[in-house]
Amino acid sequence: MYAPGCENPPRRITTRNSIVEPGERFAIFGDFGERRRDEVLALMGDRDEYYSIRRVLSFYSWTPRRIEWVVPGDVAPGDYALGIVNRLPGRPGTRPVFEHGSNIIRLRIRR
Repeated sequence: MYAPGCENPPRRITTRNSIVEPGERFAIFGDFGERRRDEVLALMGDRDEYYSIRRVLSFYSWTPRRIEWVVPGDVAPGDYALGIVNRLPGRPGTRPVFEHGSNIIRLRIRR
């Protein structure tokens, strides 16, 4: 996936797939290290193993072993993927570009 010495080595989420509800405070566990400025937590849609970012998430805390965030209240129920992504530098006036920065977990949002 990444060559040794890559500028953005992948993070590892160890939390298993989860079922959550809007407004719920949720923590994921893994090997995150210190957060870099280009790293964000993303909720992604899953279509035939192709993941598209639906929303960049805000989080309460990021420690080397735990990231805590609140499930947004306005996200439609359904199946999603959750992972860390790296925001790549882009040209002014263009949409942001991201690359996978971790493995992903499945996340089901229900009401």
